[in-house]
Amino acid sequence: MPETEPDHIDEPEQDLPEDLGPPLDVDQNDPTDEPEAELSLDQAIEAVRRAGFDAEPSRIDVFVDRFSSRPRWISLFKVGPNGKKQPMGILPTYAISSFLDELDASYIRSESGLSIASSDGKYVELMISPGGSGVSLMSLFRGDDVHDSIRLSCPQAGSDPEHQFAFRTAFGRSDRPVSVSDLWGSDRYRKTVAMHLSNMHGDCLEISIPSATMAGAFYQVANGFHPVNLPKAASIKFRFTAASSVELAIKKAEKIAASLFFELAALGRHTLRLHEPPKGRRRRLPKPQDYNKVPRYPPQYVDPRASSFFVGAADAPTPLSAYLSYYQSIEYFLPYSDERTTIDRLRREIFSPGFDLADNKSLLQLARAAGRQAGKSERESFQNLLNFALSSDKAEAVFSSVQDRFKDHFGRRGPISGVGEIHIQGKQAPLVSQIAARIYDLRCRIVHSKVDGGSTGTDPLFPTDPQVDQLQPDIELVQLVATEVITAFATPSFQA
Repeated sequence: MPETEPDHIDEPEQDLPEDLGPPLDVDQNDPTDEPEAELSLDQAIEAVRRAGFDAEPSRIDVFVDRFSSRPRWISLFKVGPNGKKQPMGILPTYAISSFLDELDASYIRSESGLSIASSDGKYVELMISPGGSGVSLMSLFRGDDVHDSIRLSCPQAGSDPEHQFAFRTAFGRSDRPVSVSDLWGSDRYRKTVAMHLSNMHGDCLEISIPSATMAGAFYQVANGFHPVNLPKAASIKFRFTAASSVELAIKKAEKIAASLFFELAALGRHTLRLHEPPKGRRRRLPKPQDYNKVPRYPPQYVDPRASSFFVGAADAPTPLSAYLSYYQSIEYFLPYSDERTTIDRLRREIFSPGFDLADNKSLLQLARAAGRQAGKSERESFQNLLNFALSSDKAEAVFSSVQDRFKDHFGRRGPISGVGEIHIQGKQAPLVSQIAARIYDLRCRIVHSKVDGGSTGTDPLFPTDPQVDQLQPDIELVQLVATEVITAFATPSFQA
């Protein structure tokens, strides 16, 4: 794909002195301690073919100057008996030697391509999300001493002479910083290992540059997107002393990773998460833009706090947070709505024929009316708020504008479970009530994401659930409803 300048350039990293010296207590003559020299494009392709596979320049590489110092990218393939090629991954030339060295490990790759494991379950590697900030994951750990061997500081190293070489990276098994030309042609030192920890049972984990096998699988999954610079990427690797099935080993590794990431965040160190596999998303029709509608000088004042929730939803990082941000812009007005509803009910009682301030029965009736208002549930308050802000005609126009594009989404066959259906036709509750019930139901599934739904019994909805990828129609609906609610509580700007 065409090479483009990044939206965000990493903050400059401090270059290390040329003479870094060997890691502590590492045999300087051990060839596994030094990264192998980078192969040229032709040499890398030939080496892969000699190993029984096939390789060709990747389309990522098409627009890179063949004679530049920037990394070259290669697509790797298995060749079947019938000559059919099966993709194995995409790697830069400097990782090919490590990839060939890792073939003897016979790693088993998950369908998502974002986790690999050994057949005995003793080795697991999970890809860490590169995030969207453009910041180097490895640079987050720059405070650690890059001159010392992190692996040899592990308590297990004393009883395991091979401990320093337990984990592979795309640069071999060294934990020394390496100098590499990145995607933009700048040469700088990069550390290969950021963190290495172990427990009393001999299990170890490490955050480091991905192994070549993991990196190749990741870039195959990410093909079609601008690739993350490999020296800045990271994976979390595990070595378990006890054997198990691949499935159980990966689940165990995921639990440990989640626990470690929580602790790092709680300590204020780093915010990390595992990279999620891309989910199959249903094709969505683009939201139509009505360019006949032009901005105007605001004829009214809307509440700036409600507006901040509404505007912020567009920048929300996940569908769930976008939905909640729109919901909060509606929920903000619940106290005002409750006040108006209470006043209206009390006013009806007071002005009702037969009401007499001198009559105790009339006063008790007034007190009961106030008590009913004070004892309302939040769901009832939300229902009253939408009844105030949406007329029947407006509710039908709002709902129809979304339903016309997503025919079955809000009905019985819709993809979102545990929420109310919405139907315009038939003997149903009023449309405003149906809309309010669905919006509130979905809100409860998000905020009550507890084990077994908490005290409400609501089925939780987590960011990784497949249903999250189907939320676009509900997000559009709550956005349109929020627009009407915010407008309903606006005040005229007489100076406009």
